[in-house]
Amino acid sequence: SLGISTLLELAKFYKKHPPLRTIQFIAFSGFHEALAGPTEWTEKQFNNTIVRDGVEVFKVQVMVSLDYETSVKTLMVYPHDAFYPVGGEMYYTAVPPRCYPLYADIYSRILPKMVTELGYDLKLVPNMVDPGRYDPVPSVVTASAMIEAGGIGLGFRTTGSLRLHEFTPFDTSENINYENLLPQLQFSYVALYEIVNQPKYSLVETTPTRRHITQWGFGTIEGRAVAYNYTTACLLY
Repeated sequence: SLGISTLLELAKFYKKHPPLRTIQFIAFSGFHEALAGPTEWTEKQFNNTIVRDGVEVFKVQVMVSLDYETSVKTLMVYPHDAFYPVGGEMYYTAVPPRCYPLYADIYSRILPKMVTELGYDLKLVPNMVDPGRYDPVPSVVTASAMIEAGGIGLGFRTTGSLRLHEFTPFDTSENINYENLLPQLQFSYVALYEIVNQPKYSLVETTPTRRHITQWGFGTIEGRAVAYNYTTACLLY
């Protein structure tokens, strides 16, 4: 609910303060059903392309996802996750080359500027480390599907937390630690504002990719479920 609340507040802000770039605000469903919503949306982006300099590229230039938790105030900007690991490994430590200019700008320009000018107080994990070193539970970010498909994306996600309240009766507004939440939101808001109001980014053109030679790419398999095996907890097609 924190991510959705943040999304709504961002939409209200950008309605009053239109950015230089077009933004779509999307609330996805099916997050814990194998990223069903983001996966379907990413599949549709293969038909949402333009031709630039003779090359078919995604019309959507960057996808950003939000996922916050308040037992800690440690944030990481994720270039991948455990569900759609770029490179075919559980945790692939390198930022995909097409994403690097955006990530470099966040860590080398935006973050230092916030620290010096705003006295910013937040532990921001370096983006070149293995998320598995900080996440006691597997990390999943909505933007990972778009990254796997050859696009550019990033996920603002709280890291280093067991997320003990998720899916329990204790996952209520009364248990939100706003002192931990506020710096995470501040950084996300400022970073996003800088991104959408940059006159020009030297971003690599993102080509829709089903299968790349370096073992990444995006595909969808469709089928009709005919039975459910209670022993193996699997759908049969």
